[in-house]
Amino acid sequence: MNVLALFEKSKTIPVLGTRVFDWGFSRKAPYFGSISPRFTVVEANHAELVIKNRRAVHNHIGTVHAIALCNGLEAAMGALAEASIPRTKRWIPKGMTVHYTAKADSDITCIAETNPEQWTSDDPDLPVRVRGVRVDGTVYKSNGVTFEGAVPAKHEVYFSLGDSTHFRAPTMTLTHQGGIDIEELDKGQVARIPFDPLTGLK
Repeated sequence: MNVLALFEKSKTIPVLGTRVFDWGFSRKAPYFGSISPRFTVVEANHAELVIKNRRAVHNHIGTVHAIALCNGLEAAMGALAEASIPRTKRWIPKGMTVHYTAKADSDITCIAETNPEQWTSDDPDLPVRVRGVRVDGTVYKSNGVTFEGAVPAKHEVYFSLGDSTHFRAPTMTLTHQGGIDIEELDKGQVARIPFDPLTGLK
């Protein structure tokens, strides 16, 4: 998906605005939905989202859970990567190092940043600077995420199952052109096959 275009387009939607983007991003990776991320910035080399301080993400002492923050930082990193990586490459998370430096007792802004030149480096490991910041400016969580961001890819297979309003049936979507910008591919490059959920594919 073209994250930059989708985020900008969502800003023009009446009433809901970027909340539509938040929902769509979480639908692609459902675990992100557990923190209800609210993206505020999505740009090449920079992404920010907010995790609201609410009971659903609390730990036993009533502050935002550390794993919820890790989830938010990885979501911010993922949006940054989709917005920044060259079309000829792919990325996958490789590791995360974090330090707990303060209690997360407010809304937390998760920030991910890279430098443009990192994406043209020959080093396949690409460190992303991430931090979680309280509303008073205190950095709650810092260090970074490292992922393989320079893996050449001639082909990437994309496969999904979903409901189709066109076919009015469950539909399999398949292409060997990969999942990046799949919406922009020529229709002849994407196979969409409806099927009966009771009998499956034949």
